[in-house]
Amino acid sequence: MQGSLQKQIEFPVWLGKNSTTNKNKRLIEELRAHMHLRINCNVTGLNLDYLPVMRRALTIPLKKGEDGIEEVVNFVNSYDLLREDMEPIMDVTTWEGMKDPLKDIPPAIKSSLTRQLNKGTHLNPYSTTDVKKGRGKAASSDEGTELMDEETQAALAVPDEEEEAVDDNALVEKDPMIKAKKPRAAPGTSKPRGKDAASTSRGGRGGGRGASTASTSRRGKK
Repeated sequence: MQGSLQKQIEFPVWLGKNSTTNKNKRLIEELRAHMHLRINCNVTGLNLDYLPVMRRALTIPLKKGEDGIEEVVNFVNSYDLLREDMEPIMDVTTWEGMKDPLKDIPPAIKSSLTRQLNKGTHLNPYSTTDVKKGRGKAASSDEGTELMDEETQAALAVPDEEEEAVDDNALVEKDPMIKAKKPRAAPGTSKPRGKDAASTSRGGRGGGRGASTASTSRRGKK
């Protein structure tokens, strides 16, 4: 390398700028995933061609007051966007020295717009719930669970591994086509059955009587 540096390298500043750049890339990728059926471009094209125009389309009608709310709602639905997508669009398209266009909008208009978007019935072609992995159970957001009753939640619930093992054992025991093997007895501990048991018991009784008769006869001879 040749030459010299005019000033000291500020690594903390570069790390902060790099973190902001990665965050903006992630936001643009999420926006593109939401609008992938409505646009035909990559992440760079979305950032340079679409988002600046969408920024104006989302803010300029609100300067009209209540009359511009419906226009903004229709624009959001036409691109399959969510209410939460408006803030990332403003963040990505706001450069240093630019003024935030939402600051000129009265709070009452913003609140009315939020209520209209929340009450909307537009169906988006993607899931709006976050699924987390954890011991066979899926965690959904509060908005998704409020719309389902207890029976639906129970039907969608995934049983644990222990419960599945118990259910499998119960099915095996109840199935008439499956015969469970009985445990074998240890050698030398089997008991006689049937005729063998009867002969053994009789032999024991007869032996006792014969012994008592022999002892009586011997006493008489003496």
